[in-house]
Amino acid sequence: MASARGPSVQEASLDKMVQRLGLPGNRDLADVRKLAETPSASVGLLVSQLHTVSNPQRTVVGYGSTDVNHLIWVIGALRYITGGMDFCAPTSHRFGKSGEEAYRSYWLHFANKNCVTFFAVWPSRGRDYFAPLDAQKTIIRAWQQWYAREGSRYDYKPLVKAQSWQWLEGVKKVVVIPPSRGRSR
Repeated sequence: MASARGPSVQEASLDKMVQRLGLPGNRDLADVRKLAETPSASVGLLVSQLHTVSNPQRTVVGYGSTDVNHLIWVIGALRYITGGMDFCAPTSHRFGKSGEEAYRSYWLHFANKNCVTFFAVWPSRGRDYFAPLDAQKTIIRAWQQWYAREGSRYDYKPLVKAQSWQWLEGVKKVVVIPPSRGRSR
């Protein structure tokens, strides 16, 4: 914990690692593995970085959006440190009829046909798709509530010998948020 004088050296170092995730030239996987050594503190910092992506149907990663790349790595780090846990929320969004929207719907619903993950990757194309805003807000709230309830006592078991594609593209333990809890207010 931070003292009255400010954050500890360890907390400041963890915060720097979290802040640089997804930035060009960063060794993200090495940072994620280091963050996993102090899971409770790291997960708290990662959860504090979560935010929505505006215009999710038009967001394409890799075209200069360091903020979006950072967010993907933050969620990926949460998945890695928690052993593959992720949240899946219902959405009231109706996906369009274009081919791109059909792919977006397919990959976001890949883990569960009744809800969407915050982001999903079409592995063979390297395309990242983001959930509609209502689901993003619900998933962020779920991570925040989970961390407040479980973060200090959770039995963290990071993914073993996992490559980044395994936790950025797919998840092991999807927690489905029921529709009644999933509605944005």
